[in-house]
Formats: sequence, C-alpha cells, structure tokens
Amino acid sequence: MSKHTPGPWWNSSSNEILGDPMGYIKIGRVFPISEKDDGSANARLVAAAPELLEALIVARKFILKTGVTYDNAEIYNKINNAIKIAT
Repeated sequence: MSKHTPGPWWNSSSNEILGDPMGYIKIGRVFPISEKDDGSANARLVAAAPELLEALIVARKFILKTGVTYDNAEIYNKINNAIKIAT
C-alpha cells in the first residue's frame, strides 16, 4: 500500500481536494449527492483527513502511555480501527 499525499489538504470552491494551496496537486473531487447537497461538507471532511489521522495517532499514543482500561477500551479500539482503515 502506498502512502497518502501528506497534509495539509485544502478544498476548493468547486469541491476539489488539493494537496497544495495553489491547486497544483489534485487529490480528488467530491460530487453532490443530491440537488439539495452541493458536496461542500463532504469536501471539507475529506480535506481534513490528514489532520484527523494525525489526531487519532496522537490519541492512541496517549491512551497507550496512560494505559488501556475498561473505561477507555472502546475508544481505543475505535481509534485503532480507524487508523488501520486509513493506513
């Protein structure tokens, strides 16, 4: 599996996901799913993916450092699964 384009990513007004603010690196584009949805919310979510992944990795390290307990095991498992899916 290859690595993803490093973040940060940006989304343009036409819902393109860009790997640089000038638009030279195009990662993808989000299309509307209905007449009432212009796709911009999904484009923002996709553009935030690198930062979200980084936050999950930091959270997993914190939980591992402080210890996985009964109280945080479900959160740890969700974080770990999301990281596995993304990487």
